[in-house]
Amino acid sequence: MLCLRAKKPCLCAGLKSMLLEFIFIISLALLNIQAYYLNVEIH
Repeated sequence: MLCLRAKKPCLCAGLKSMLLEFIFIISLALLNIQAYYLNVEIH
């Protein structure tokens, strides 16, 4: 509904959600890498 009235705020919200998703994926990847290296060091 808001998108039809003003496209810019909707676009900003979309970019923010994409950025948050990107940060989330990167943090998960970093956690996986850390866990992998910890396992390698232990074994």
